[in-house]
Amino acid sequence: MLPDSNDKKSHSSASVFIKYAPNAQLDNYTPQIKRLINNSIAGLDYDRISVALIPGNEILPSNTFSQDKHFLGIEVNENSYNKFIILVSLLIFLLISTNLLQYLLNKRKS
Repeated sequence: MLPDSNDKKSHSSASVFIKYAPNAQLDNYTPQIKRLINNSIAGLDYDRISVALIPGNEILPSNTFSQDKHFLGIEVNENSYNKFIILVSLLIFLLISTNLLQYLLNKRKS
């Protein structure tokens, strides 16, 4: 199908937004970015491509990492260590109590 030759054609345009690390120098790459977009989209004029290069904020490493604690060879996050101890204690209590109950029921039958 042939395109209509209409005088009221809207011209294609493209915008590129790039957020980059503050220590990167991307200003010299703008023509290459525009050329890449121009070659990727058919019928797009090079002059109708805009590139916005915005430096991002530097992410600083945090030194507030929580330490892991060890319990019976299991690594547990420091923030949830007490909950883990309570859970393990509860499981041990349930295990002992159910075994004791089973023992008493078997002893009563005999």
